[in-house]
Amino acid sequence: MSTDLTLPLYEIEDELIALMESVETCPEELRAELDAKIEAYIGLERSKVDRVAQFLAVLEYAQKDGKDEIARLQERIKAAATAAERLEGYVIRVMQARGLKKLEGKNNTFSLRTSSGVIVTDSPIVPNRHKTANLKLPLDVWGWIVRELIALSPYELWRQVSELKPVETISLSSIKDAIKAGETVPGADLEFRDNLIRK
Repeated sequence: MSTDLTLPLYEIEDELIALMESVETCPEELRAELDAKIEAYIGLERSKVDRVAQFLAVLEYAQKDGKDEIARLQERIKAAATAAERLEGYVIRVMQARGLKKLEGKNNTFSLRTSSGVIVTDSPIVPNRHKTANLKLPLDVWGWIVRELIALSPYELWRQVSELKPVETISLSSIKDAIKAGETVPGADLEFRDNLIRK
């Protein structure tokens, strides 16, 4: 592979692209040689420096353009999901209003299936047994807690743990199981919904 200083920019770009694409698959024993070739192209004569910088700018723009395209596609996905949810809601309401369990076409059939889901009406009063706490703390602190848990006095343990700031997460499945078992869970209830099934 040549590192001729007289190479035109497009050839430099092709060489750089080929070299950069080889990095991930390059055997470890050839990595030093590949790195040297890349550095050789980056260090071409001064008249090429600005061109290499321009090429780098093109690559950066391609990254930005790709991110913008991803954002645009994500918006399209979100809009399509919203439209689909809204249309399904219309079909469900029509079927409910007509007392239909099935709505048949020539090639497709809509049917309703009832399911239940938890709705949290007042999260602070939901019992702690239906919550989990996510803690982010230094690993050495966690190791210290584990090692010293038995040896520490209750007061000292509480003082250390109380300085942690847990992020509470309500377990909807735990609440659902409790309510189905006949338990009343403060701050939560079951909601029954009709779901649209398409075949």
